[in-house]
Amino acid sequence: YQLQLNFCRTLQLLRNISHYFTGGNPFGFSGRRIGDLYSGLEKDFFAASKWKKFRQTKHTHNPVDDALGNAEALLKIREMGLKFPF
Repeated sequence: YQLQLNFCRTLQLLRNISHYFTGGNPFGFSGRRIGDLYSGLEKDFFAASKWKKFRQTKHTHNPVDDALGNAEALLKIREMGLKFPF
């Protein structure tokens, strides 16, 4: 529960910053976990944790390292065919 709460707060902060600097919101108005996106792309409910193999930066629990790894995974998932609004 706490993790989901922090994710939604972080997403709201990103939306606010993006809207302030670009005048738009590429993130939408609801939170999505990377695992949910990947499961949908693969059409496999049980693939929710398999996306982690696409991280290039080691997951160290350092916020910068973890954010880089997650961004790398998202870019790979986008290359695989997931459509993003940006």
